[in-house]
Amino acid sequence: MTRHRAPGGSSRRRCSLRWASFAAVALAVGAFSSNAATADPTPRERYWKDGDAVALAAALSTGTDPADREDAALARLAADRRATTGAGADVPALARAVDALRRADLDGARAACSIGDVTTSERDGVRRSWFAALCHARRGRDDEALRRLVDGPVPVLSRDGASLALFAAALPDDDRELLGGLLRAALARAGSLGRADVVVALAEAATAIDANDGALALVYGARILRRAGRPADSSALLEGAAAIRCGRSRPSLRLERAILAWRRNDAATARAEASPAPADAKSLADRETPWAFLALARAGAACAVVPAPPLLAREGDGDADARAIARLLTTIGIAVRPEDVTTRAAAQSTTPADPAFLRRYLDALDVVRLETAGDPSVIEGALARGLPVLLWRPRRDEERFTDRPVLLRGHDPVTGLVCADEPDPRRLDVFPSSWARKARALVVAPKSRSAELLPWRDGIAARRGVALVDALSLLFGPEPGSAGPALESRSAFAGDPTFDLYAGYATYVPAFAAHDVAGLARATAILLRSSATAPVTPLERLMRAKGALGADADPALAELTEAAREEGNASWIEITRFVILENSRRHVEALEALARARAFDPLDVRTLYFRSGTRRLLGDGPGARADLVRVLERRPDHVPAAEDLAGAYVEDGAPERALAVVKRLVEADPAVASTRRVRQLRQRVEARLVRKARSADDLSELATSPEPDVRAEVAWTASSFETDAAEALLRRFLVDPDESVRRRAALAYQRPSLTDRATRDVTLADALSARFAVDPAPAVREALARALARVETPDVRVALAARLSGPSADPAVGVRATLADLLSTTSGFSGGPGDAAVERTKRALVGALSDAESAVRTPAIASLRRITGTNEGFEPDDPPDRREAAIAAWNRRLASGR
Repeated sequence: MTRHRAPGGSSRRRCSLRWASFAAVALAVGAFSSNAATADPTPRERYWKDGDAVALAAALSTGTDPADREDAALARLAADRRATTGAGADVPALARAVDALRRADLDGARAACSIGDVTTSERDGVRRSWFAALCHARRGRDDEALRRLVDGPVPVLSRDGASLALFAAALPDDDRELLGGLLRAALARAGSLGRADVVVALAEAATAIDANDGALALVYGARILRRAGRPADSSALLEGAAAIRCGRSRPSLRLERAILAWRRNDAATARAEASPAPADAKSLADRETPWAFLALARAGAACAVVPAPPLLAREGDGDADARAIARLLTTIGIAVRPEDVTTRAAAQSTTPADPAFLRRYLDALDVVRLETAGDPSVIEGALARGLPVLLWRPRRDEERFTDRPVLLRGHDPVTGLVCADEPDPRRLDVFPSSWARKARALVVAPKSRSAELLPWRDGIAARRGVALVDALSLLFGPEPGSAGPALESRSAFAGDPTFDLYAGYATYVPAFAAHDVAGLARATAILLRSSATAPVTPLERLMRAKGALGADADPALAELTEAAREEGNASWIEITRFVILENSRRHVEALEALARARAFDPLDVRTLYFRSGTRRLLGDGPGARADLVRVLERRPDHVPAAEDLAGAYVEDGAPERALAVVKRLVEADPAVASTRRVRQLRQRVEARLVRKARSADDLSELATSPEPDVRAEVAWTASSFETDAAEALLRRFLVDPDESVRRRAALAYQRPSLTDRATRDVTLADALSARFAVDPAPAVREALARALARVETPDVRVALAARLSGPSADPAVGVRATLADLLSTTSGFSGGPGDAAVERTKRALVGALSDAESAVRTPAIASLRRITGTNEGFEPDDPPDRREAAIAAWNRRLASGR
């Protein structure tokens, strides 16, 4: 039967599907009213269509229904980014909470909406649940945020679409972005739990938040559903009202529909979706993964795929190797769980990623294995025989490059594509088999099928594969840095691009972990060599971008563009693009790159931190500080952000806010409090607060600083205030555990005002004398002696004299020398005969003439000379017998009362 094509290349069948989709949209919109066919659209229905928040606010402003009042308040916020709700008690809670977020008051937002166990009512329950999730994510509590989304009220687009769109429009841009990222993460969480209904609901509801975010969520949701064995649900998501709302003709949605149709053996639909319309045919080269469109545009019957159980989505990459190994074995009939693989690896003190472990693990099973590398024909042949293949190719996962396995289950000679079991919904699950030219692979079969592997066992690909496993295992041993040289030393594979790729990778990984600049330079040189042979991997593109850096950044940026075209754009590519642009002082373009990076992963605080720096360079201080606040909300242990924010507050003349930042940093990670970096930060901030102090009360909190230098500065500053509170604070520092603080406090008591206070206040003088007698640090006792020497009371003079000589003499030479010098210069020590204090002083000085140290004898005789006008023939460095004769003369002089 001849199919009649509609404009744009679609068949009648496609037309019918489109009409069905438009009908679904009509039904969704109509669900807002009881009789959509005859009644005028309600204000919310109109807003759902046109997004006119001003009109919605006007229409609902006179309503008395609580829902109308809340939506009217939200509409006013959505209509004007500068609008506020005011503080009246009649302001609905959700609107008040959103307003608090717009004012960067997260605590106020949580309080306004009473974030706790959110109720599960219909429309309001969904919004409050999403708001709670957003607040938890702002605090970095992502698990709780995802729980709110996955286990909370299930949104229904036809019922909740307008209210969710209004809620999102009222949010700050960053919060709307964060909510979109949370919803995509929740899709993976729901998919990993087998909650297909939640995947559908959240993916559709995400389109109410933002068209771009919604399209990304639909793509992720459709992939999760298709891979989990629910192609009908996947198709409904890609064809339905949600897809039309965010743009059904988007290339990303068309590609997913093409892959779905191809896997369902609908080649005509696959070709129609993948083939660009004449109007946009020229843009194909500028799209991400143009090879996928070109391949599927020539799709024929679906290729044979090795049967396997449905694939659940994966959260994170922590167990990726164990999952891939378990799925490989399960596919060939050996039931294994990922945790079984992980447990076995842990028992051998390694991880499932260790190639040597995998080799040993498989050898203990009833299977045969073939390690191969650099030859797509081996992989294609194994898949043609119905044998699954594990493929490794260095790729970017999270924040690093890894050699992560993915299970291949089919190869299509017509399109040249292989079908992969990719659990990450962010990635395509098809790619060209040509990529295997620079990859390694593992074919595993039951022993009964060992003969099928014989044709490949003696080939160069097998020898290459074995050699790669031998060397890469060193990455998991005690000397990971030996893996790269081990690969380079294999002369049999000199110049082999696959070997060079892995030699560069094995050099890069330990060098990156150790911040080894020389190692990174060596890795770059190797990878630049391997990148001369296609296909070029993302890691090689990154090294080529670095190698192209110079006065002109465009060649480096072009390498990143190619990386995005080949494997799809990603946050790390845009972050790298930002770094290159920022280094070239192209700040506006750098911010645009960060915006794209945040669109992919708004949960990553690096983009916020980088944006703060660029905003500061562009003169946007408030924007820079707002970014840093958000970074520290999600990651309170982020030291660079804390440094920058504290520094900004200090520059603003608000060091008390800076100190609050430091305290939160230390509370979040007590271990950082002892690091040199954080200690210096705290000292800088607290020093500014000390200089800003105008009373002892201003210093009271700083007196408990963990930094001795700060406490010492507080002590010195307190001594200048001349108040009872300041002196009480200073006295506390005399018993501080740190010697430098006690010494600074002791020196402070030499100030005239404090000397006068001690002269008048016997209690204070006694306290200083008591501390002088017991302090363990000679430097502190010496400083106290100098302070006490200024106090004109007999008791103090007696206390000082007692520490110069005799049974209670100070053990420190320096202290005794200081006392010997001070006892003649202090006011009141030249009193006449009969003055007990003076007599005690003279006896102490004469006693010091017998001191074993010349450093004490010298000032002692100098003081006696100043008091009496003679030295009685005593010279501190005379022989002992001459000193003894002079000391006898001094004793006779004392006995005579002179």
